[in-house]
Amino acid sequence: MHADATSQLGTNIRALRRAAGMTQQELAVRLQITSPAVSMMETGRTQPTVQMLSRIMDIFRVTPNELFRADKVFVPHSEPALLQRVDEDADRITPSVAVIINRLIECVLGLEDLAGVPKHATTSLHEPIELSDSGLETLAERVRQQMRIYDGVVFDYFELFESFGLRVLALPLRISFTGACFFDAKNDNAFFIINNRHTAERQLYTLATQLGRLHLHTWATRRGRYPATPKAARLDPAHAAAKFAAHFLMPARAVHATIAQLGVRPDEWTYELLLRIKHRYGVSAEAFLYRLDDLKLIPTSVKSALRKQIKAHYAATNHREPDDSRRILTPNGRLWDLALTATLHLGRNHPELNEIIRDLGRMRVEKV
Repeated sequence: MHADATSQLGTNIRALRRAAGMTQQELAVRLQITSPAVSMMETGRTQPTVQMLSRIMDIFRVTPNELFRADKVFVPHSEPALLQRVDEDADRITPSVAVIINRLIECVLGLEDLAGVPKHATTSLHEPIELSDSGLETLAERVRQQMRIYDGVVFDYFELFESFGLRVLALPLRISFTGACFFDAKNDNAFFIINNRHTAERQLYTLATQLGRLHLHTWATRRGRYPATPKAARLDPAHAAAKFAAHFLMPARAVHATIAQLGVRPDEWTYELLLRIKHRYGVSAEAFLYRLDDLKLIPTSVKSALRKQIKAHYAATNHREPDDSRRILTPNGRLWDLALTATLHLGRNHPELNEIIRDLGRMRVEKV
């Protein structure tokens, strides 16, 4: 077998193992070989025998074509799917970006195995939903209660999500790529892929929107349909996810309390005041303006004038955020914490761990 083909085969075997939630030791037991032999096979240093290939296809329930495919990293599609795309932007993922995302997910699964940590999220991803404005507000309140933040302002949502075992991964990708979310059905968890070329406000809004889409996905998957809602109040899934994000990032009680504390009357909003207060919630000026309008805290005439100023700024600065960003998000914190823990457990010369760390460097995964 050609060296490149051997390397690709090893990569695919590793991808199958990771997505199935197996360690190298567990696969070695199934194949009746040693863990180092599995490592050598996955890194392309040895070629599996025909008998070994047959066992591998039986274990992962794949065809020869799937096992040897070279177009992208393989993610199993058995039912139920182990990794399920839950957001619309995932449909626009290019093949090159798909390869990066799949390898990044493999790295995370690998580090979790090597660090010996649980893979399950510790917050519920299966909440009842009604596809109406009030229904999405109730869902956002329930999620914030589970995360024990209630109506408080959160400084770093990346760290918040990661503290509940959710995987938030930030990568420098093409500017047209907003983000993607994948539901890990096997482990009742998720992967949130964020493009850190965007402003902090846009990253945060993407994360919150993906969380809303994730809840819609898990509800629809379990019930076989989206939740029933009176027709007059029903929102389509995309609008429902956006509504969830607004309620989640800017809870009505919190916004009302902020405005009351400052004594701002509806007709007193100015551009400077809007920019100062939107920083508290880590959202864009435009998103905060729309939230004020939703809550009837600003008259239409004032909203229209401020919207023109915001749009003019975006047009003149290639969509930079007015007054820049004061929000600090900590990217990939849990990822690199896992790498450190695995290094403490296994030492710096562990071949699989070193391969993961090298791949993270190649993908330019930011280290904090």
